[in-house]
Amino acid sequence: MNKFHNPYATALDGLILDDPVSAFFDFCRERENIRLEREMGAVAYLDRLQTYFGLDNHQKTCDRMIALQKELWPEAKRAFQPIDIEYLSCECRKYYSYVNGIKLFEGKNRFHPKSYMDK
Repeated sequence: MNKFHNPYATALDGLILDDPVSAFFDFCRERENIRLEREMGAVAYLDRLQTYFGLDNHQKTCDRMIALQKELWPEAKRAFQPIDIEYLSCECRKYYSYVNGIKLFEGKNRFHPKSYMDK
């Protein structure tokens, strides 16, 4: 049997969880809160895509982006799902906010590219 190296095999070594089942669901609840915040951030970029496509809702917008993936990113490792479009829309909004100078790399938004840290 060919066993691949798993870089995460020891990631939880030393971690003490009295109840790993409760911890799992605590994480799920916390992740849902983060998702709701991300969803609010995604709206601005999804709105822009929706307008660009001339569509009437975000679901159709996500469907269009999923359909375009084969053409515009054929080497992707897997097909997009609607949640991917939502997540990436939020990330695009943040990215282009930095690129356009709307958000600054300061405070909690401080960003250190690897090349900066290597110097």
